[in-house]
Amino acid sequence: MNIEAIKLALVAVGRSLPTGKTIELLIVGGAAGLLNGELRGTYTTGDVDAVKVLPAEEWDLLQDVAAKVGTELGLPANWLNRDAGLYAKSLPPDWEFRRFNVGRFDALQVWAIGRLDLIAMKFYSHRPQDREHLAQMKVTSTEREFVLRYLNSLDDVSDKGKIDMAKQMVENWS
Repeated sequence: MNIEAIKLALVAVGRSLPTGKTIELLIVGGAAGLLNGELRGTYTTGDVDAVKVLPAEEWDLLQDVAAKVGTELGLPANWLNRDAGLYAKSLPPDWEFRRFNVGRFDALQVWAIGRLDLIAMKFYSHRPQDREHLAQMKVTSTEREFVLRYLNSLDDVSDKGKIDMAKQMVENWS
């Protein structure tokens, strides 16, 4: 999905929601990078990762509408998903003040995480495509310092190995 396909799908979802409903959606990952302008050019993504939906009890409705829109537009069945939802609990502090307003599409208000938070999450995930995105984003030393503070603030012992690998990646980034 390129940026135009993502926007077209979000507009269609917003128009398809029942009258009187308002749903807010926070997007992360490659789609967030496209929507907030951090990833440019020919970059595409296979899905749109949602980590927060408000009100939370509207997720099932939103997913049903997105599935119908996906069918109409020829998108993958799970184009809008919460597969990255495990990162929602570990978003950097104050992310709300850095989020990017993608737009209001009828009943759907869409936000994307901001640059600093996207960088932090990509270092935390440190998959090959995340490294590619970070290189395209030309991460600065100040941004790396932010990411190290963020990683040092995480105290999830179950992810200690992942956090340590992310710290090493940040420290070795050039």
